[in-house]
Amino acid sequence: MTSTVAFRPIRGASPFCGGKKVDGSSCRNASGKGTSHVGVGRCTLHGGSTPTHIAAAQLANARETAQLFAVPRDVHPIDGLMEEYYRTAGMVDSYEAMCAGLLPAEVVEGVISVEETEAPASDGGEGSLTPPERKVKRGAAINLWVKLFNEERDRFSKLGEALLRLDLDSRKVELAQSHVAAMVTVLLSPDLALSDDQRRAAARILRGMDQQRAIEA
Repeated sequence: MTSTVAFRPIRGASPFCGGKKVDGSSCRNASGKGTSHVGVGRCTLHGGSTPTHIAAAQLANARETAQLFAVPRDVHPIDGLMEEYYRTAGMVDSYEAMCAGLLPAEVVEGVISVEETEAPASDGGEGSLTPPERKVKRGAAINLWVKLFNEERDRFSKLGEALLRLDLDSRKVELAQSHVAAMVTVLLSPDLALSDDQRRAAARILRGMDQQRAIEA
């Protein structure tokens, strides 16, 4: 008997397998029945135990779980892209450190599948004390850390290319300059009744802020 783990049901997804039966009707087995991802995806009779379906179910469940903790926040698109770029750079460094600890053989060979079967009952009818048999299949397979490292490197490169195309540094300077211009307009407004000395002092401060932001960008 294959060990199973109950997955969180995906909101909006059908509670049934939905695979096509021989007579053309849809399978009414519960989602993931007989597989390691009970509650999500196809049942074992309709490909649910294949590596592709298992990976898809795990990804869907991970996304659903992440959404439970996602809190909306107000982020400017430019700041959001830069934040994601910096985060990806950190992930690349983290995955690279993981890969550095792998032995050469571990990079190209790993566990393909793990299956646990219950031990047979004893002659006396009582349950056997023998632990379940665990079959581990190994073979040529790229290590997960290496795969994640390569995927994050690709994401990092694509984000960098996107940022260069958008020329975000120049846009940030333009945005800062527009903010300074708006502040100048407010400070020079007759409604504030500032003296000439106060206006000149404010102008010097704002020019200094504008230059500093340009240097930082």
